[in-house]
Amino acid sequence: MDYKRVRELEERILDNPMNILKEYLYSISKFHSSRTPFWKGKIGDWMFDGKTWEVVENLINELWVRDSILKERWLEFIPEKYEGRLRFYQSSGSTGKRKFVHWDEEWIGLLVKYLKRGLEDVYRFRVKHALVHGPYGWYQEEMSELIWSFGGKLYFIGIETDGLKKVLQEKGMEGIRELLTPLINYSLRVLEKDGQINTVRTTPQLAELLIPYRERIENLMISGTEVNIETIRRLKDLLPSTKLIPLYGHFLFGDCLGMVEERGLIYYPFYPFTIILPVKKEGGRFRIVKYGERGKLTIIVARPEIFFVTIEDEEIERVEKRKPFKYDGFSNPKRRL
Repeated sequence: MDYKRVRELEERILDNPMNILKEYLYSISKFHSSRTPFWKGKIGDWMFDGKTWEVVENLINELWVRDSILKERWLEFIPEKYEGRLRFYQSSGSTGKRKFVHWDEEWIGLLVKYLKRGLEDVYRFRVKHALVHGPYGWYQEEMSELIWSFGGKLYFIGIETDGLKKVLQEKGMEGIRELLTPLINYSLRVLEKDGQINTVRTTPQLAELLIPYRERIENLMISGTEVNIETIRRLKDLLPSTKLIPLYGHFLFGDCLGMVEERGLIYYPFYPFTIILPVKKEGGRFRIVKYGERGKLTIIVARPEIFFVTIEDEEIERVEKRKPFKYDGFSNPKRRL
């Protein structure tokens, strides 16, 4: 399994990944079982017996590892003789200790296709000029390619986000403003000078910078700490004519596109490459919870360059598919330190 094979499956994946989820997981797992040092001898054919969700539960129960393992042994997760263009990234560190992971250059292209299609279908998204705040690394590349795919021009203002959530909790907004003074000053200069900026991506804590320019800000992509339905409602009062677009970012896979509903924020990852489900442990095994039930956030990352299964220390709710997505989503995650 390589990206050449992924490209052959691309139309089927974009049309309805659930139709090939079991087939894809089998192929990608067998590839890593034979080529990736960490997974050699750990993935058996019996794990793929049963229906699709039974297979997913098997993979979670048999293969999940703590993400600290990836932090300590990242080189063991690279397939032997892998021919793609790999780059190592470290996580932003905003909500926890930094971790390493590798991405194939081709993943960025696929991720942008998923985000672009979702933004067009859900939000009728269009870009003139965009202002984006965030960490360097995969985030900068993803957002650059995404804005350019719409024909937009981009102002990217990179920031050091290590320990950002801790600063917010200990020192509040004053601590954030002090830490980010250069970013705030430069952002205000850009917003004042360039009257074509209609799209911004930032954190909730910096969205108030946009109030003087709210009549021309069509899109606000919001991510980071403390993104929840209450925050979205507050921002809607401040920016009533702006489309508010929640995104769920993670160093393993990039972004999930979100939607705002009355009961909360719903996110849809990019199946089959990123599967996110809530699970509970019963009788010594993890089970995928029922719709509307909450459980621990579980991630299966299944790409040619990396295969990883992890259960994180936060809860989400399982949500049924919503158009234009044809697979499960999750809602109202709460990140912890």
